[in-house]
Amino acid sequence: MKNTLRRSTIAVATVFATAASGSIATAADTPVVITKGHVDFLYPTVESDKLNLLLADGNVLNAGKPTLRKPEDVVLKLIDKAWIDLSGKTNVAELDGRFAVSPQAQAQDVVWAGWEATQIRPRENVTFTFKNIEGPGKVFAFVLDSQNVDQNNKFIPQSITDDKGLDLSDGDSITTAPNHKHLNWVFSKPGKYTMKVEAQTGELKSEEVTYTWEVVADPKTPSETSKPGPSDTPKPPKGSSLGTGGIIAIIIAVLGVIGAAVAAFMGGGLRGLPRF
Repeated sequence: MKNTLRRSTIAVATVFATAASGSIATAADTPVVITKGHVDFLYPTVESDKLNLLLADGNVLNAGKPTLRKPEDVVLKLIDKAWIDLSGKTNVAELDGRFAVSPQAQAQDVVWAGWEATQIRPRENVTFTFKNIEGPGKVFAFVLDSQNVDQNNKFIPQSITDDKGLDLSDGDSITTAPNHKHLNWVFSKPGKYTMKVEAQTGELKSEEVTYTWEVVADPKTPSETSKPGPSDTPKPPKGSSLGTGGIIAIIIAVLGVIGAAVAAFMGGGLRGLPRF
């Protein structure tokens, strides 16, 4: 009876571990580009006393579980629908303007990024350290809560980093209980961003991995190519009969009108205008 119970317990534990961690998808020749859906891009697992940092792709399910991928095999792409205007929404001046956002609340057709750390239980917490962040603009990470507003009814962003800042920079870290969480990942400019991250729980530390974000151009920002260049200067229509003599005649007529107006003004002829 004891042996049967022990075998059953081991079987259940094995099934749970397999379901929790899943299997890592085979690397593709080109990165998998994710443009929408549920993605736990910070996904730590512990196997054989080794801590791994992966990405869980909720767009592709395997036996009801998200597909696990190596971060280097994925590009998280924020398309034009991710751009929103945050002007006046928060009490932070640096967050006024248009930004590309992976939001804390799921939005249609936008990457919904978070972390999932429940699979490291019974360990108490995990720390994600952003060793290096590169990109054309700033990256912010914070939570908005309807209970945290100022006297002007503007949101007060809640930091999730250990140093209590809103922007993410080299060396910043996030320490969390083994939970599942989504927040606002905010990018100030279009372009490619890379995040080199490592995780640690207790004495276990993962290898450094690289996450890549791609932010498309803001559709409401005029393209540089749309600005008129020297060749775009309007030209007189072909076949115009207006020659040099005609232009001189127009100039003389305009000067005459201006002279008459000045004379009338100085003499009080134009009512309603102040005298000097």
